[in-house]
Amino acid sequence: MVDFLLELGTEEIPAFYIGPACRDLTARVEAALDEAGLQAKEIRTAATPRRLTLFLAGLPDKQSDREEDRSGPPEKAAFDSDGNPTKAAIGFAKGQGVALEEIEIRDTPKGRYCFAHVKIEGRPTADVLAEMLPGVAAAIHFPKSMRWPGGPLVFARPIRSIAALLGSEVVPFRINAVKSGRAVHGHPFLAPESIELESADFDAYMDALGERFVIADPEKRRSLIRAGIEEVLKEHGSDLKEERLVDEVTNLVEFPAVVVGSFSERFLKLPPEVVKSAMMDHQRYFPVENAKGGLEPRFITVINRDPGRAEGIRDGNERVLAARLSDAEFFLAEDRKRKLIDRVDDLAGMVYQEKLGTNFDRMERLVKLSAFMARAMGLSDAEEEQCTRTARLCKVDLTTEMVGEFPNLQGIVGREYAAMDGEDSAVAAAIEEHYKPRQAGDSLPGSKIGKAVALAERFDAVTGCFAVGLVPTGSQDPYGLRRQALGIIRIVLEGGINLSLEAAFRSAASALPEALFEEEGKSAKDLEDRVLEFLHDRLYRFFVDKGFRYDLVKAALATGFDDIHALKKRLEALDGLAGEEDWEELVTVVQRTYNIFKNAEPPADVDPSRLEAPEEKELFRIFEERAPDITSLIEKGDFAGASKEYARSFVEPVHVFFDKVFVNVDDEGVKNNRLALMQKLNRLYTASIADLSLVVVETA
Repeated sequence: MVDFLLELGTEEIPAFYIGPACRDLTARVEAALDEAGLQAKEIRTAATPRRLTLFLAGLPDKQSDREEDRSGPPEKAAFDSDGNPTKAAIGFAKGQGVALEEIEIRDTPKGRYCFAHVKIEGRPTADVLAEMLPGVAAAIHFPKSMRWPGGPLVFARPIRSIAALLGSEVVPFRINAVKSGRAVHGHPFLAPESIELESADFDAYMDALGERFVIADPEKRRSLIRAGIEEVLKEHGSDLKEERLVDEVTNLVEFPAVVVGSFSERFLKLPPEVVKSAMMDHQRYFPVENAKGGLEPRFITVINRDPGRAEGIRDGNERVLAARLSDAEFFLAEDRKRKLIDRVDDLAGMVYQEKLGTNFDRMERLVKLSAFMARAMGLSDAEEEQCTRTARLCKVDLTTEMVGEFPNLQGIVGREYAAMDGEDSAVAAAIEEHYKPRQAGDSLPGSKIGKAVALAERFDAVTGCFAVGLVPTGSQDPYGLRRQALGIIRIVLEGGINLSLEAAFRSAASALPEALFEEEGKSAKDLEDRVLEFLHDRLYRFFVDKGFRYDLVKAALATGFDDIHALKKRLEALDGLAGEEDWEELVTVVQRTYNIFKNAEPPADVDPSRLEAPEEKELFRIFEERAPDITSLIEKGDFAGASKEYARSFVEPVHVFFDKVFVNVDDEGVKNNRLALMQKLNRLYTASIADLSLVVVETA
């Protein structure tokens, strides 16, 4: 058994590429080894901004020898009429390394063919790795890659060195013009000289880098950074909250050290989010809060140096932050010369989307939609006014200098400026809230006003984009419509909002300019259908991701999804019923009644006078007797109770009907009446609970 160590030395790779690249490298190497018939006892990775490292422990010295049967030419082509071998047989035997007499003739579905049983000697592991690794490296996925002179490889950043050792020997290969060897490099400033590795000893490799100011283990770097930051924050009575920033900074440095800087207290007069954004988003600094959650005039930065060299770095970082905060002061002063309401007309100078008009046009649509949402949610007249005021102001901060410099603060700047203008506190809060949830896992709007405007925002975005053909395709979703649809689902479900999706989309479509439909050649009904189909797919994905069986989700959606709360309750009922004893019988009844009429067009109702067989008369009698009770349970939202009552009422008489009654008789009237009975019985369940014909029942 032998160990293997690979280090791809690169120019600095973006921080958020590194973790996924290590996982992708591991997966690709595992797959390549498996295909080659090799297996490592352990796979480990390490990484810094300037290297991706892979360690394989316990590889065999060579592939295992194996045997296999290989097919050759047909018997007719390999031997003449006298049984003598032809050139085809001779060539096949020679190509497989066997004697002519070792060729076997076997019967196959295509006829009689020649076969050779060959023994294949395993290749040395070093040869396999040398052949495999350039392709593995080339296949690593990055969000963006680049090509540089020296060869065809595209990679996140240029590869400058390759160390590849199997045991103590170099595995020879090239990537572009870079040849593999045994040299790795220390910290680019503190110890830039190369290190010659003696063997593929992972611990020795990590120690050698550590001596040259490189901590190659990301988890160790993260722990050091966290400990340093937490020590500073503890002195001020606060805790570390910015875990995502810790992850990013971890992959920005090779030898982390925590440094504390300061800034003038006058900048604390700025909105806290502005100060934090200047620190975190622009400079990757950590803000320092006190025990009450207020900002201190301090910041924490993680440097890629020995702490003893921090003084000059601290001064430089303080100057950079002071300049950025001074800019923010200027932007605030300029912005405050006008109130938000006085800036509304400025939205007319900002294009939202070429065919959907300006942000002013969109604002007017949001005002109409927010009023609709307020009424749909049962809000008071005063709350409806707050919704429309919020909709009028919620996009105005896009015209400010502050949002121009700090675009991630849109909504937050609007909230702060609205409060300074003396706007209603509910309106100010909702200006920020209407952007929530910004991404998966984000919190929802906290107020009813925020929820109403947030829904208006999302219904307008989805409907408008579909109206002009900006539809998500595959992995492409430049306008974030999948995220917008998920926001609708979460706000309605988790926010406890009773809302008709069809009515909401009709309202959104009615706010669009009529000329748009004429230009696109589509009707409002066509638009509604396409948007609802899109939401159907998003609901399917949402509930499957929540752990519900895919076929149950399809069955519940097929009945309808205009009321998402009812859809969820129906799905939860099905999920509970699927584990019970009578589940298969319930599914069978629905499926059998559907299958008999699915290709026919029976009348809408049953004619009792045409019922002939005692079994169909009895089934119709039971339907007339039990349907009101089942419908009553459905109307109360007791979908599990309705399902159980449906099964108790119809399982036995339906089976008796199919055993005793032939449906497709020659008499068209009788046949269609029986089909109508099956349809009526089926739709009592499928029209209100779920189409169980889509359910998969596992049979032993």
